[in-house]
Amino acid sequence: MNLHLGLAFRLLIRTSSILLIRIGYYLLFWAALLILLGIIVGISYLVSQLNETLGFWVGLIGYILLIPAYLWANRYIFYLLKGAHLAVVAQLLQQGKLPAGTTQVEWGKQQVLDRFGEVSVMFLVDRMVRRVVSRFSRQVMRVTRWIPGNFGRRISSMVSRLLYYGTNYIDEAILARTFWIDKGSVWHGAREGLILYAMAWRTLLPNALALMLLSYVPVIAIILILLIPVGLILSLVSGTAAVFVVVAALILVWFTKQVVGDTFAMIAMVAAYHRATYDLDLSTEIERQLEQISPQFREIQQKVGL
Repeated sequence: MNLHLGLAFRLLIRTSSILLIRIGYYLLFWAALLILLGIIVGISYLVSQLNETLGFWVGLIGYILLIPAYLWANRYIFYLLKGAHLAVVAQLLQQGKLPAGTTQVEWGKQQVLDRFGEVSVMFLVDRMVRRVVSRFSRQVMRVTRWIPGNFGRRISSMVSRLLYYGTNYIDEAILARTFWIDKGSVWHGAREGLILYAMAWRTLLPNALALMLLSYVPVIAIILILLIPVGLILSLVSGTAAVFVVVAALILVWFTKQVVGDTFAMIAMVAAYHRATYDLDLSTEIERQLEQISPQFREIQQKVGL
């Protein structure tokens, strides 16, 4: 297993301009959420003066309504920026540099639009690829089902969870391949990318699981940084104000995981995938196996016209 951490760090530094823009958008969104949280807390407090139970439910419903706002921003803003970052990383791996006279954000965004037409198409391709990767990865790890008793079921459940989160970086690496090949549609690239992953899974799957664990290092760091100031604030406030502080801190921790930890792991996975698959020829036997185990792969085949 080669995690390519050194290469990933160098690529992260080289793409620092687009990374900083992504961080900026997350911080702006976090600030907007804080304002909305403040409004929710205020309304909840006023209602609780009349009825404490009703005030609690008003606050809870307000917090829940923030989830669709994040999902919308993630799909149409954050995902576009991540796709642009992915395109830049793929170009640097393949060519070593970007075309002259353009910024990383402009070039990466244009690559996404040129390849996929719109970000929602890229989102759809990514989700379908992830389902195929998850199905295949669970198949190759099905040995855990042979362990008898409750212990075997616990191990199988734990492995399934690890695979679910770990394989997220693999589908992004497959998606990155669509930026360094010039032939066919994005569905053509997804089909070939999945076959190549299935051929090189012994190298890539352990990488993905290890990188998933490493992606939590920034989370631990930000928690340690926030521990003292958040603790001091909580010692001075209570009730809805304390809930506001805790929720705001948790959102910041989650955003740190998304934009720093996951980005580094994504780049390392793209590098590992590029190195592991660049000289492989597609295997028809592996293709048949994917057709047998995954209806999503068969759907991708149909979109290619096979």
